[in-house]
Amino acid sequence: MSNVKPKRSHHAIPVHYLKGFVEIGGATYIWEYQKAKPFDRNSKIGSKQNPYRKHIRNAGTFKDLYAVKDIAVPDFDTYEEKIKVFEDSAIPILKKIQHYLSHKILTKEEKQILSRYILLMLKRVPAERERHLKLVWPAAVNDVEDKTEKMLNDYADKLDLSDLSQLVVYEKLKDEAAKIIEQFREAIPDEVRLSERCNHVGYT
Repeated sequence: MSNVKPKRSHHAIPVHYLKGFVEIGGATYIWEYQKAKPFDRNSKIGSKQNPYRKHIRNAGTFKDLYAVKDIAVPDFDTYEEKIKVFEDSAIPILKKIQHYLSHKILTKEEKQILSRYILLMLKRVPAERERHLKLVWPAAVNDVEDKTEKMLNDYADKLDLSDLSQLVVYEKLKDEAAKIIEQFREAIPDEVRLSERCNHVGYT
């Protein structure tokens, strides 16, 4: 069994992107401001200071942002690593833009990678998760509920009402479907939420 601890501090903003906002060229520290807290530059560096000076390794991070915790063995690494691999593929393109020369035109493939990188920047932040919880997920669950009801009705139309065993199976299916939909209404399964985010930027 591996003794390596899982990485639970997940970046909402790519490290390479943060490098563009460091104090001075070549530095590794950035000032992070948290909107939910009052502005405070007078106190000593500590938990009360806002903005707070952070290493780019820790800036823009949230605990378990891409973790799948609602399973028997929580997975803290898979989606964080998938996102990192995708972001790393865009770094050469960003450098190419940064050091632009007339003969260094982006190829069609590079434009696609950069577009997905930008889309991922928009979708990876906590605010996107909240938007999904309030707007997207309820509509998706309603759609699933409507389709499930139609499937159950179609199934019921084909039942032999004289066969009690078929009726028992039907009632069991109805109960199971209702329980699953109710669970989905309470919370988005981590795997579904993260898979949807990855699929929308063109990778799985």
